[in-house]
Amino acid sequence: SGIMALFAVIYTVMRRTGGNPLVYIEETDEVMLRRVFFSGEVWAIGCADSTTGAPPDNFEAVAVRLKESEINFGVLDCTAKLPSGRSTIQRWKLKSREKPIIFVTNGAQVIQIIPSAARNEYDLIRELRLAAVRRPAIITNANLFQEKCLFKPRCLLILAGSELEHTITKSLDKIMGRFATNSENNTLVAFAELDATSWKLDIEGFDTGDKIKLRRFESGAHRAVYFKNDSLTTIKALAHYRGGFSESSITAFLHAVISDENRLVSLDAIPTIVKRPRPKRPAPPKPDPSSTDDADSKAAQRRKRRSELKDEQIKSKHPDVLTDEDRERLKQQQQREREAKARESMERQAADSAFISDADIDFDIEESSSQVEDSIEEHDDDDIEEI
Repeated sequence: SGIMALFAVIYTVMRRTGGNPLVYIEETDEVMLRRVFFSGEVWAIGCADSTTGAPPDNFEAVAVRLKESEINFGVLDCTAKLPSGRSTIQRWKLKSREKPIIFVTNGAQVIQIIPSAARNEYDLIRELRLAAVRRPAIITNANLFQEKCLFKPRCLLILAGSELEHTITKSLDKIMGRFATNSENNTLVAFAELDATSWKLDIEGFDTGDKIKLRRFESGAHRAVYFKNDSLTTIKALAHYRGGFSESSITAFLHAVISDENRLVSLDAIPTIVKRPRPKRPAPPKPDPSSTDDADSKAAQRRKRRSELKDEQIKSKHPDVLTDEDRERLKQQQQREREAKARESMERQAADSAFISDADIDFDIEESSSQVEDSIEEHDDDDIEEI
C-alpha cells in the first residue's frame, strides 16, 4: 500500500543514517516473516497501516534505547493479507479495537501489549521486557493439556513440584529460544507447565509411567516428560530422568530424543491429567485415659455447682416451694449475711467517729487562735484612735 511504501522509504533512510533501528517488514516476504514469528528471536512489532495509523512516537524512541538489547523492532501492516490468506491480526488473534497495536513474538508466544503502556517510554520498556521472557503454556485442565501440549508435534511437559525458581525460569527462557514453539513444522518443540502438586498424569504410578521412566512425585522436585505426536491415535513419550533439572541436562535430553526417536515408548492410550488426591490428615492422638478421667471429674463438679446455684436462686425467689429443712438452712444463711453486714457497718462507723474526733480538735485549736488574733487587732486599733 502507499502508506506502507512511504514508511519503508522513511525507515530505510533513517537506518542508513544510524538514527532508527526499526525494520520495515513486507507482508509478502515469507523469509522475513518466518524469521520474525518462528525463529525464536524476540521481535517487538508495531502495526502501521491506514486503519491503525503509525506506531506511537514512544515505540520509535524505545527502539532507539533498546537497540543493543536482544529485542528487535519492526513495523508491519497488520491488516494486509499474509501468504496464508489471513492478516496478522487474524492469524495471531490480536485485538484490533485496542490502539495502538503493539505485540511481541518471542518464539513461544505472541503477546499483545496493552495500549496504555505506550503512553510513556518507561511503561513500554517494562512491558516489552516482560513479554520478551519465554514462558511455558500453563496447563490448568485436560483440554488445555491436549491443545497446548499433547496434540502438538512435539512437546515438553514440565511437572513442577513447586513454584519454578528464578534460575529455572531463566534457563527455560534460553531453552525455549533454541527450541521455538510457534513453528508449524515438525522440528520444534512446544513447552507446557503443569502444577504437579495439584495435578498428575493418569499414567503416573502405573506400569506405563514406569516404562517411560517417570519418577514418582516428590514435593519441591521438578520433572519433565517429552511427548511425540505421530498421529491423534499414536503418541510416544519419555521422561527426563538423568541429571538435575538444569539448562544443560534438559537441553541434552531434548537433543537426544529429537535425534533418536527410537528411545521413545509408544503409549497404549492417550494420556490425560487428573486431580492429585490430597494427602490424608493424620488422625489426632488419642487422649490419655488418666487425663480424661480427671477432666470428666472436674466437668462433673462444675455441672453440680451450677445446678446448686440454680436451685438456690429458684428457692430464694419462690420460698413457697421450700421444705422445712430448706427454710431452716435459708434462714441460717440469711442470718449469717445480716450479721456480716452489721459487723461491716459497725466497723465503718467506728472509723468515721475516730476521724471526726481528730477533726474537731484541730478545729477548736484553729478557732481559739483566730479569736486571740482578733483581740490583738482590735486593741491596736483602739491605741491608734487614742493617739
